[in-house]
Amino acid sequence: MGLLSEGGDPYANWSDAALLARAQEQPAAFEVFARRHYAALLSVLERLCRDRDKARELANDTLFKAYRKAHTYTPREGATARSWLFRIAFTTFLSHYRAEKRHATVPFDPETEWALREASVEWYGDEEIRNVVAAAFRKLPVEAARVLRRYYLEGYSCSEIAQMEGISYAAVKVRLFRARLALKRVLIAQGYGYAAAAE
Repeated sequence: MGLLSEGGDPYANWSDAALLARAQEQPAAFEVFARRHYAALLSVLERLCRDRDKARELANDTLFKAYRKAHTYTPREGATARSWLFRIAFTTFLSHYRAEKRHATVPFDPETEWALREASVEWYGDEEIRNVVAAAFRKLPVEAARVLRRYYLEGYSCSEIAQMEGISYAAVKVRLFRARLALKRVLIAQGYGYAAAAE
């Protein structure tokens, strides 16, 4: 199946959810979905691995996995089909780099926020990753570690965290932003991140 083959788009006006629902029966529908999101997918993977050729390889792997899993996609409030695709990309990336015994770095930004949160549950099930995360959290201020744990690992929303902490929704967003920056600095210091990558 040529996931990115050229041709007409009889499904061009279909929603992502509709394309994925028909993917198994009509592979051409998935080709439209793949073309629609390929540029964004490749951009995220390039940022992750800093190697365009490797990013293309992982993008193709991601798309084939997404095709096989298309029937499992369920639209969720606040989570787009693109985020679902990014989740598959994150786990594909992590599996590849762990197999090669290389460290991985993950971008924290609005485009990948939901996918990272979803994938983090799967990653955290691995003992090696749990140890890395636990070691990093111990080096963070208590408040920063707590808000990251509640949001990414325990699955609480910003509104729920705001109630727990007795602060505003906006204040939670600020704490998450600062905590992510602090975590990134700790991980880079431990050898996980762009600072450890070959320039």
